Amino acid sequence: AKHTAFVLNMYYQTLTTKMFSLATTRRMMLARRNYCYASSFHASAAGKRKTSSSSSSFSALHDNDENNVVVLVEDDDYDDDARRESSSSSSSSNNTNNNGHIVLVDGMSFLFRAFYGFQARSDATKLINSKGEDVGVLHAYAHAMCALLESKPSHFAVCFDSKGKTFRHEMFVDYKANRPPTPEALIALIPKVSELVEAMAIETVKVSGVEADDIIGTLATRSVTEKGFKVSIASPDKDFCQLLNENVRMLRPGGGGQFSAFTLREFAKTHEELIQPEQFVDFLALVGDSSDNVPGVEGVGPKTARKLLNKYANVDAILEAAKNGEDEFEKMGTKKVREALKSEKGQKSAQLSRKLVEIRTKLSAPDVNGDLDAFRVTTPDDYGRKAMDCFERYELPSAADRWKAIHNIIL
Repeated sequence: AKHTAFVLNMYYQTLTTKMFSLATTRRMMLARRNYCYASSFHASAAGKRKTSSSSSSFSALHDNDENNVVVLVEDDDYDDDARRESSSSSSSSNNTNNNGHIVLVDGMSFLFRAFYGFQARSDATKLINSKGEDVGVLHAYAHAMCALLESKPSHFAVCFDSKGKTFRHEMFVDYKANRPPTPEALIALIPKVSELVEAMAIETVKVSGVEADDIIGTLATRSVTEKGFKVSIASPDKDFCQLLNENVRMLRPGGGGQFSAFTLREFAKTHEELIQPEQFVDFLALVGDSSDNVPGVEGVGPKTARKLLNKYANVDAILEAAKNGEDEFEKMGTKKVREALKSEKGQKSAQLSRKLVEIRTKLSAPDVNGDLDAFRVTTPDDYGRKAMDCFERYELPSAADRWKAIHNIIL
């Protein structure tokens, strides 16, 4: 029976990979062009990258205008070494290594997504290996990492939350207090996921007392300011909207191992072009965030918050206007909202909420202030043996094949 289950499991995983390939073939054919990034997000990077006459094109992320799904552009002329060694800028430029692309992954968000996704499955469709272990989450996680690696970034890191309380709990004891306890089954998967990611030659980052959001915020800011990199933040978390700019975008996970790009353009559409990404932290400070138990200001909803931020630059300006009773401010929102923003309780709540939702971008921890080239994507020193041992231990053949193809490894 165990042998039969193992064979069926291998067949299912192989079939899953083939279905993923078929689903993306049409988009890949449409996207097969010889330039770096088709969207405006990537236009400047394409102009900076140095190429040779024998290899003038390369694999990259491409935003399909039809559905804005990130797909891999495969190019037969691509020089694999270019993925591992960042091209230098023109000899006349004072900036070097300014055309890289770093992917920063919100590690725990992918674990939660995979865990609850497989929890919803029936027993008949769960992935059980020959040892009787449920490896569905590991299967999904490995394929998500492979999908991101297939975009050929020059640098890559998975960022994890630290265990226990963070500095935000010191500011607000009830921060995230409304969340149910993390299931023991999910907690048991954390070391296995960490092992799998590290075996795949992916750098991981964790800082004591700090959330992954702040690690990503700091690494994203350094990548742009110090290296001139383009940054893709892989996460479904809306909080990262505050980091969006012409060099930073989000990749939101979807079905089939694909990611939809969320850029300045999508942000503008979502918020009716009334606020800018740098105001998103003020937006959350006003409306609150129920998922993190951030209070916001009572009675202020998204519509009113956008209207206020379209008039005033930030929360401080709004609170000052409310306190002074400006005529223009009095015309906005309901009487209840105006009174809430004038009150001492409302003012303190807005200021506290802003501190809670603001992603830190200048952490001092050594782990986020080292050489960014530590996150460079390279072929593993052991040529994939550690990864293969891990894939074989958990019986993840389709993920193994996909990972080997990324690194051009034949074992």
